[in-house]
Amino acid sequence: MPSSSRRPDVPWESIEVLQRGAPLLKFGRQGEPHFRDFRVTRDCTKLTWFSPKKNADDCQVVLSECRLVLGQATRVFLKQSSDGIRMLNLSLSLLYDAPGGGGAGAAAGAKAAIRSLDVVCKSGAEFRLWSVGLAYLVQGPPPPAALAAHRAAVHAREERRTLWAALRRQVDAATGGFPGTLPWEVLAGPACRAEAAAAARAAGPFEDEAVAALRLPMATVPASLATASLTPSLAGAMLPTGFAEVVGGGAGGSRGRGNEIRLALRKARRGSNDVFAWGEGAWGQLGLGDDRDRESAQLLPLLLGRAVRQVAAGAEHTVAITDALEAFAWGSGSCGRLGTGSSDAAFAPQLLRHPTGEPFRFTKVACGARHSLAVAADGSLWAWGDNSGGQLLLGDRRCRLEPTRVDALSEAGVRAVDIAGGSAHSAVLCSIGRLFVGGRNDCYCLGLGRAAVRQSGA
Repeated sequence: MPSSSRRPDVPWESIEVLQRGAPLLKFGRQGEPHFRDFRVTRDCTKLTWFSPKKNADDCQVVLSECRLVLGQATRVFLKQSSDGIRMLNLSLSLLYDAPGGGGAGAAAGAKAAIRSLDVVCKSGAEFRLWSVGLAYLVQGPPPPAALAAHRAAVHAREERRTLWAALRRQVDAATGGFPGTLPWEVLAGPACRAEAAAAARAAGPFEDEAVAALRLPMATVPASLATASLTPSLAGAMLPTGFAEVVGGGAGGSRGRGNEIRLALRKARRGSNDVFAWGEGAWGQLGLGDDRDRESAQLLPLLLGRAVRQVAAGAEHTVAITDALEAFAWGSGSCGRLGTGSSDAAFAPQLLRHPTGEPFRFTKVACGARHSLAVAADGSLWAWGDNSGGQLLLGDRRCRLEPTRVDALSEAGVRAVDIAGGSAHSAVLCSIGRLFVGGRNDCYCLGLGRAAVRQSGA
């Protein structure tokens, strides 16, 4: 291995992509190829993937003990059909010693001790990112100091982006929305923009557009915006101490007016139904704009003021609905479980929309491990995500990237009342008092005896 001083520059863009993870098409020694969720660990030492039939220890390799081979040169690839050969330029393999194999000191003829992890990327861009990142990491992880510094820089960048997005949404909501403009362009003219920029420069480490907007003198802020745009949740959870005081009692505002604003904000907070999250965040399932774990409850700024009525959590994704019956999803997008129309992960809440652009309207949601269910106002059932066990109740095993109506119940003239999702099965309580179930029947979880799989409700 070359010395660290002679190694190429760390490909941070590729490493960020590898740590966020993605579904790749995995070829095995037996059976058909299938998509599995791959990602590199936070310390950049291992590549892991998810398999429903294997333990976690059997689904990881130590990158420094692997050799990267591009193309389809391994036995696993070569024995596949010609369908695999057409993806030659998107394929790569990691060669490693099998557990209990001969290792570096094995005899030259012990070929059976070498195994390969063989995957195909979904696009040329994805292949370039994964191949560049893995080519670096098989030589060893980045230096610890560089990795820590980069992680801190990414965290700071995401926090600024999250703060800006939250403030921008609230400003738009309070002013009726002015797409393509910055808050101080909405609130005032060039003179105030210059004053805001000067205040931002004085804000030290918080030098960005969002803080500049908060530093505007109270006299330049319309009263309706002053009471509606900044809730106590945002000021208390995201801003440095004193920023709420700057907005509430800054230059040009009387002391009495500042107290009035603070009282209005406290009142708004009590009925806001804010959402908090904590725990593992590797796939963005916390909705906080990054993949960091959280040891304590953290406020989701992008849902401020949305009056969230229900939150449902899957294995690595989350779905919420509001009093306006809007549905938001975030986390791992593998198999389409978010319902956004793609399998990409989302590190912040995404509004679910029809192809026409209109938001979906749901009264209730539920999450399985890798799929999601919802009930619409008319009692119709909708499902999306992983369908490998028929858990979407759509009569087949095709995954769905967007919410899809389950016509079987509607055609039977029954309405869904309540829903629940399991690892690979679903249950629906209907208005006629009957319970419909479907999906994989592992350990008889469907309650139908020894039936293997139900692809539609039973």
